[in-house]
Amino acid sequence: GGAEGPLTPDDVSAFALLTKHSAEVVSAHGAGMAPAEVVQLHAALVGFALQAHPERREYVDEVFAACVQYLGTVPRALDAQTSKLVTQLLVAPLAAYGSDALTVLSLQACLPLRACLRHAEQKAVAVDLVRAIIKYETVVREHTQADQLLAFIEPLICAPPRPEGAPPPAEGADAEFDDDDDEDFREEQGLVCRLLHSFRHEDTDKAGRMLDVARTHLAKAGPHRTRRTMVPLVLRCIELATRIHARAASPDASPPVVSCKKMFEFVHRTISDFPPEAAEVALRLHLQAAQAADSCALEQIAYEFVTQAFILYEDELSDSKAQHAAMAIAVGTLRSMRSLSTENYETLAMKATQYSAKLLKKPDQCRAVARAAHLFWAPAPRAPAGVAEAEGGGDGGGGGHLDGTRVRECLQRALKTADACKVSNQHVSLFVELLDEQLYYFEHTEEVAPKTVGMLMSLIEEHLATAAGALPSGVREHYANVQQHVEARKAVLRQDGNADMLRRYDEIATARESHE
Repeated sequence: GGAEGPLTPDDVSAFALLTKHSAEVVSAHGAGMAPAEVVQLHAALVGFALQAHPERREYVDEVFAACVQYLGTVPRALDAQTSKLVTQLLVAPLAAYGSDALTVLSLQACLPLRACLRHAEQKAVAVDLVRAIIKYETVVREHTQADQLLAFIEPLICAPPRPEGAPPPAEGADAEFDDDDDEDFREEQGLVCRLLHSFRHEDTDKAGRMLDVARTHLAKAGPHRTRRTMVPLVLRCIELATRIHARAASPDASPPVVSCKKMFEFVHRTISDFPPEAAEVALRLHLQAAQAADSCALEQIAYEFVTQAFILYEDELSDSKAQHAAMAIAVGTLRSMRSLSTENYETLAMKATQYSAKLLKKPDQCRAVARAAHLFWAPAPRAPAGVAEAEGGGDGGGGGHLDGTRVRECLQRALKTADACKVSNQHVSLFVELLDEQLYYFEHTEEVAPKTVGMLMSLIEEHLATAAGALPSGVREHYANVQQHVEARKAVLRQDGNADMLRRYDEIATARESHE
């Protein structure tokens, strides 16, 4: 009736006994056992090790090594059931380790065991690992760890190998077999993109080394993949460049090994490697990098990024919608930049205006040229209290760009283009949009005269009264809102006692009456 004694001696663990007896079973009966049965036995050992000894990672590694050794004796390719069991065996530690999912990379036998699988199963294991990292918000902090991780998920990063005997791809074609419209493919590449945001370190030099490692691995893939996965890499590098700039400017921080300039050069090389079919994305990244370089007071680098964006626009963008969208972003980017010298700014602004005037569709031309007028009336943004108005530029570029003559010329050209849109019956809506633009500049520069505004309002009213066909939706309502705005502004001016501006508004009414 006494207490039962231990089933095993104190110096022998239960795991060691189970491993020993399992090896004996496989040795004695392995020839008559199906590979799936042997893998199931190893899976049971891993399950026991994870439950009973979660801290003993070497136990899992030992079972993995034994499984690799056994699979090496299997004379034929693994059947579907065995492959599925090996996949489950590899991912079992992920659930047990939770936020320490990266511990899997420290298992010496993990990569050899993964190598026993086909590419599809290897990719499935990689997907589970990346999902675990994202789920638990695991942070990768060392470049060696980033290198191990990206090497492990290479089946997810790169395309499957070409089947033996398959014909080579046509010149200039993508060598991958992935379907660009395949939902699974897009989701998998999205996981790689999200993973890159897990590479973080407060030290900019260490963060830079991790991103360099990431670029090396991602560059192994074909253009179908890099045009997606390189985008977050570039964005992380741009963010890091601004952090390096802040570190270099801080008197309390040690000087960075990787300078802000070198990081932007890295960004430039990475974007330049984008395939031609990703030209639109590359153009946007060039402009985003230009804006970041401008915020770091690196004028020449910012200028070069905008120049490269314009080269892409000329050489690669042929779709009219993409061109229109690109010019809208380019104008917004340029108008926000403060470090460019007056000469450099005007060169780029004129280039953007010329591109806008050459868009394929007349309505796009009209809107784009009117938008480009804002490049020539860009007051300097207010700097935070205690911060200088501009860090760069040297000759007044950071103080804003105010050229009423250029504004007037752009609006006149836009109005002329709008008048040429009568065939498509879009001219009236364009007139009203241009009236909005004129009223914006009307209170800022005398180059937009009351007579010009009044004549445009009279022209709009004439077209609204005599419109034979159906007008685009909302045109009448839009013009009515503009009229209400004019009356509201006049009321405010009266209240503020601004007699000069009020007189200019009265001149608009006079011009309308004389035109009628």
